[in-house]
Amino acid sequence: MQSLGLAAWPAALLLVAFGLARAIGDVLQQRLKPTPLKALAATGGVLLLSAALAALAAPAAWPLAAGLGGLWGDAVTGLAAQGLGALRIPGARIIAGLVFLAGGCGRPVSPSA
Repeated sequence: MQSLGLAAWPAALLLVAFGLARAIGDVLQQRLKPTPLKALAATGGVLLLSAALAALAAPAAWPLAAGLGGLWGDAVTGLAAQGLGALRIPGARIIAGLVFLAGGCGRPVSPSA
């Protein structure tokens, strides 16, 4: 939870889904079709979601030292916000969060066969 923040929940659900697809076999594998590329895309999506959550301010009752996006989200959003801030773009942290949210929730383009 400390490293991914609230994005740890979707990460756990993805691990369960891919694990069940592997364990149950043909029935779920035909539906989910787990591949290494899908696993990599899911990991990237979770990290982008973590970065998007880090752009939001943590509530006063938040128990962790890192923000809502965890350590990874804070680092990625902080770097992007510093880059946009160097270009003197106002609201750099919110813009970075929206870009990461769009990237994390987007549907990956599958190569045509």
